[in-house]
Amino acid sequence: MADNKSTYIINHGPYFRGSRSTAGLFFSIVSVIALLYTGSLLINGLFLLALLPFLLIACCLVVGISVFLGVEGVEFDFKRKRARYYRKYLGKKFGMWTPLEQYNVLTLDMESFSYTASSPTGNRQGKHRTFDVYLEGEKPEFDLYLAECMNYQEGQRTLIRLSKELGFPMNDVFQDKLKKAPKRRRR
Repeated sequence: MADNKSTYIINHGPYFRGSRSTAGLFFSIVSVIALLYTGSLLINGLFLLALLPFLLIACCLVVGISVFLGVEGVEFDFKRKRARYYRKYLGKKFGMWTPLEQYNVLTLDMESFSYTASSPTGNRQGKHRTFDVYLEGEKPEFDLYLAECMNYQEGQRTLIRLSKELGFPMNDVFQDKLKKAPKRRRR
């Protein structure tokens, strides 16, 4: 599939959402407060009493920040013919591997939703649209989200590039919808 590459990684970066990030933030805040308290004990001369808790809490702070800033992405292992959606903490990736045979096609489709935002000056309504590229599996729960693009042209370029790099056929669902739209309007 990929030219002489044993792995291919698509890094989505840190995602500040979900229970893990919230728990990591909470854990970090509690650790900072505890670190300040044990630090004050160290400053006041209670060195032996505060050193071990200080070091343990410092480690907890590092873990909490790592969980809060956990990086997400998709990794392909062509040597073992598998793929996974991963989350990375302290340099280690976690995620379930799925055989590449489970995947059929790279798909480009539009996601659109409307929203209402309340503010002191009144409600503001809007619409948000993205063009998502994902790898479809035999079952929907195996689908791997690969990229989010802000416009259709960027989505097409990403779909073509990933198809070449990963070796999967393309399915431009949005283009199919555009072609069918005039037929629906004529009815």
